[in-house]
Amino acid sequence: PLAAASSSSSSARAVLGADDAARADERCEAIRLRWRDRLRNCSSELRAWQPLIELRAMALAPLQQMEAWIKFGSLCRKSGRLELCRTSLSKLLPPGAPIGSLPVYQQAMGEGSQVANALDGAAPELVYAYAKYLWVTNAQAA
Repeated sequence: PLAAASSSSSSARAVLGADDAARADERCEAIRLRWRDRLRNCSSELRAWQPLIELRAMALAPLQQMEAWIKFGSLCRKSGRLELCRTSLSKLLPPGAPIGSLPVYQQAMGEGSQVANALDGAAPELVYAYAKYLWVTNAQAA
């Protein structure tokens, strides 16, 4: 998704010209900031966030809105929707990660787990959010 966004922006520069492309980039950034502010002001309930995050996913790649996806994963975790939490956090794995999604608790703790390798290039916020997920799933398994 990020490669597609950067290639589309470079092709837009070729068609529009440097000034028009710069204004378009500024406008896109302003929209991203406005969406981020709206989510911050939104109630902290999963049922309020889910349609908003799904709508945003149509326009922005999850890695372009990491803060929102981590918050959404946190809301999922706190409301007991652990599978939705895991899949939301999995969308934030760096491109080219050795695994396609973060494993569930049982697989993450097993021998030969690839979690450490997958999280090598990940943002510290993602690693922390995944650690919280693992903590909650371990507490529920016990």
